[in-house]
Amino acid sequence: MATQKGVYILFAKNEDGKLAVIKRVANDDKAGILYIGQTTKQNFNTRLKMMRRVMNIELKATAHSGAKKYKEIEAIRNLFPINGLYVKLEVSSKPKKREHDLLEKYRQKFGEVPPLNSTS
Repeated sequence: MATQKGVYILFAKNEDGKLAVIKRVANDDKAGILYIGQTTKQNFNTRLKMMRRVMNIELKATAHSGAKKYKEIEAIRNLFPINGLYVKLEVSSKPKKREHDLLEKYRQKFGEVPPLNSTS
């Protein structure tokens, strides 16, 4: 699966291994979703390596918007330490459409996009 393309969801767990609850405008996100992304040009393996690289505060990499936001916002890093982050992969023949649909579903349920997704 790591060599395929599709949609990936970054979520957080607490120290006890349970999904983090993230306060959102319209409802609490009990699935702990921090970011919904897609990859069409790179396979999952390559894209996720880039995401981890950008999240590293000691590196200057910036080629992943959600990871860049994670690195730049100390409050998010403190609430959701990197060792408690997990990724779920979903192979898709239409990753952009699937990502759009997942983001819209999230937005309709919680009143906003996940914390590390762009608002534009």
